[in-house]
Amino acid sequence: MGLQGLREGQGLSRDDLARRSGLPNEIIGDLESGRLRPGPGIMMALASGLGVSPSTVKQVAGGGWGSSRAAFLEPASDRA
Repeated sequence: MGLQGLREGQGLSRDDLARRSGLPNEIIGDLESGRLRPGPGIMMALASGLGVSPSTVKQVAGGGWGSSRAAFLEPASDRA
C-alpha cells in the first residue's frame, strides 16, 4: 500500500497531509517516492496528520524506507 496508498485511502491530497502534519508538500512527495525516509520525528508528524499510530505508518511504508539509497530525514532542531 505505502504511504501514498494510506493517504489516498483516507481521501487526503498531499496538500491536506502537509497541512495536517506540518510537513512541506515536497517532503511528503519525496517520502512517498522513497527518495527520503523519515526519522522518528517525521514519522510522528505523519502519524498525527493521518490520524494513525506511528507503528501503522511504519508498517504501511514497509521496506520502502529501508533503502540505503534513501536519505534519512529528521526535522531541524530549533536553536536560539
